[in-house]
Amino acid sequence: MYVPVSLYFLVIGDPIKALWVFILSIIIFQIIVGVYLIPLLGRRGRAGIPKPVALLAYVVPFAALGLIGVVVGPAVYGFALALYRTYRQTRKEEDALAERPASAV
Repeated sequence: MYVPVSLYFLVIGDPIKALWVFILSIIIFQIIVGVYLIPLLGRRGRAGIPKPVALLAYVVPFAALGLIGVVVGPAVYGFALALYRTYRQTRKEEDALAERPASAV
């Protein structure tokens, strides 16, 4: 997102602002979020969330929504993961019941 914004400022004739947007965005998105924030928040829980999912849960919503995305993103991904795990557990229980002989029920 910050590359097109930087290019926009460059095209309209404001190279200083384009450079500032580009540099600050790299510092915020790549260094602070990628190196410090994501590993810090990813280590907190012991929910068994895969690392690529945790990365997507923090980076994509932050890039799309800004700072509120750090709160909304993991909540949405966590809810989706909980739904998936519940569905998988329910399917496993239903399959176990279906495999029992009729006399065992």
